Amino acid sequence: MAKLKNDAIEVLCEQFINRLKEIKEEKNITTAQLSILTHIPQPNITHMETMKAKPNLRTLVKICHALDIHLDLKERK
Repeated sequence: MAKLKNDAIEVLCEQFINRLKEIKEEKNITTAQLSILTHIPQPNITHMETMKAKPNLRTLVKICHALDIHLDLKERK
């Protein structure tokens, strides 16, 4: 059961990261700029984007707020 939960979390993280990269490209935002907007160190964002680290909920919320998107990665209306 725990393996299934970890697998699901892994898939969700991967989906979030892939969509995050798309949104950054759409909005023409670099990792350095996202770091400034979120107050998250650039290496942490890079590790997250390369799947070397999984973001926690606080990090996800900071990123979503900075990019003006919902946690489901849709733009706010």
